[in-house]
Amino acid sequence: MKVAYPSLDVEFDEETKLLSVNGDTRTPEIRRLSQMRDALYDKRFSVDADPGLDLYYVYRDVTKRSDRLTFEANQLRFDVTIMPELQLGTEFNKTLGHFHQTGPSGFSYPELYEVITGKAHYLLQAMNNNGPTRVILVEAREGERVLIPPGWWHCMINPSDVPLVTSNLLSRGVVSDYRRTERRMGAAYFELSDGSLVVNESYERVPELGRAPPEPAERASEDPSLYSSFVRGPQAFRFLNHPEEFRSMWSK
Repeated sequence: MKVAYPSLDVEFDEETKLLSVNGDTRTPEIRRLSQMRDALYDKRFSVDADPGLDLYYVYRDVTKRSDRLTFEANQLRFDVTIMPELQLGTEFNKTLGHFHQTGPSGFSYPELYEVITGKAHYLLQAMNNNGPTRVILVEAREGERVLIPPGWWHCMINPSDVPLVTSNLLSRGVVSDYRRTERRMGAAYFELSDGSLVVNESYERVPELGRAPPEPAERASEDPSLYSSFVRGPQAFRFLNHPEEFRSMWSK
């Protein structure tokens, strides 16, 4: 499958699951059904389906050789995720969902996503020890970006009948925490294949679902991609490594 992305020459081999990026081959981290069972809405499907079913593929540190030093010098990493158009029983395909570790500043690290092809729904949750205090759904299409603020749990859903391909930019040393996702048996809401959103009953209290728009696609350049935006101006992405310097951004 050829991936249309202006910044990189990207091709996904659907048989081997290898990703070719400007002549370099990348192997994926694969999330399989066996790792997601407790987070699914359709419990019958989670038991009956093949536990080895591939749900999505993540490729870390995807860059051109000529740009690698730019990413490393700025301590940022560019990843690509490919999510097939699967139905998990009565639910759309999705990622497991996670938090990011807290950095030395006391802030956890934010993350910036971009939809390359397809359509994505991002479910974001602000949490405290008693559960979620806010839950927001962001619907994003090709070229749009979604910023995950510090401290917010997040997962990604493919609500369409075509493969979803996304990229994300984040601090190189970020560690993802999946433990609270597993304890809560997934997100506060499940998005079913009929478009409905159902409360996860494993939560004691779930706030009303809010909605927010994505970041608009850039229009000032012939190549508005997240990759090229970073290479042209790495300083504009300092907030990903130093969230403590951008408190007014997070207060919004």
